[in-house]
Amino acid sequence: MTNLTRSFMKKPLTCLLLLLSMAIAMPALAELELTGTYYGIQFYNSDFEFDYDAAAPNLDTEESWNFLEVKYGKQTSEMMAFEGRFGLSNNLGKDYGVLTYGAYLRIGKDFGQYRPYGLIGGTGIMVDEEVLNDLYDVDEFGFSYGVGIEIFGSPNVAITFEYLNAIDDSVDDGDLTFNSIGLGFNYYFSEETSTFNKNRNKIRSIRY
Repeated sequence: MTNLTRSFMKKPLTCLLLLLSMAIAMPALAELELTGTYYGIQFYNSDFEFDYDAAAPNLDTEESWNFLEVKYGKQTSEMMAFEGRFGLSNNLGKDYGVLTYGAYLRIGKDFGQYRPYGLIGGTGIMVDEEVLNDLYDVDEFGFSYGVGIEIFGSPNVAITFEYLNAIDDSVDDGDLTFNSIGLGFNYYFSEETSTFNKNRNKIRSIRY
């Protein structure tokens, strides 16, 4: 990882680590009736590697990029959720950024304040040739898997820590690998934060 990458990561990671320590220290409050819908923001550091065939070793590339990713998901059962993601890297100040997108099945189990989970799905990455010094551009989609944990500091807010093996595939006479590690948070909509449900509960209290 370059010194520039480290300096870029320093402040965001410091803030996220502070949030993580706060979440661990805070006892989870009484459970709300969650609707199952959630959104989140995640800060990723990702390693990109392209090993070209033996005939063109000058095209081999290794990069480390930072991403800010947004996600939106739906908990369909106690253990399963589906979510979509979109990420953007400013590529450390270069003119062209790097885009990622993905869809995943998340399987996890609640243990009070903690929810470990696994991910399976697909991730896409789009990299302009300008980013890779005019060598080639990348537009690939591949099978992904990963692991993570949510730590709830309140009934509907969780800090997340995650590792994702996004792409590991043979493409265009070479091997492409792309994996990420990140910190972020998820926010779960609940009965208490839904205007519709608040009004419905008021009507119920009048009736009964």
